[in-house]
Amino acid sequence: MMLALSIQTSLLFVCSSKMYPCWLSTTKVPAHQLSPTTALTCVCSTFLVQIDLETFQKVVGGFVGLVDKLAKGVDAEKMKAIGAKSAFESAHKRKEAEEQLLMATIAEKKAQLERLKVEQQSLETIIQEQDQFIEHYVMRK
Repeated sequence: MMLALSIQTSLLFVCSSKMYPCWLSTTKVPAHQLSPTTALTCVCSTFLVQIDLETFQKVVGGFVGLVDKLAKGVDAEKMKAIGAKSAFESAHKRKEAEEQLLMATIAEKKAQLERLKVEQQSLETIIQEQDQFIEHYVMRK
């Protein structure tokens, strides 16, 4: 398809069998020589001329409102996630502290058990000695 610019009252940009008025130039220039920036400017100019500004503002306003609502929802979910993460970390730290306390208690109880075992051995030795003494004393009489 041949793309070209032609002059009527303003410059026209011909693209896909559509003509877009462009007020940038008054000379005839082939479309393939037109820079992408100039072509985009022509299309934008046509868009601005054709669109109903009030309708556009309503659509954009609705879109902005929707995006704001979604952003607030995302922020709320983000805060919930932060709170849940904080609660999880707090519970994890609490469990670690409880575990350390229990480990210390276990170590203390093991040390107490060892002391009691030594004391039991000592008492058993004393009982044996006393039994021997009694047996020996009774036998002598």
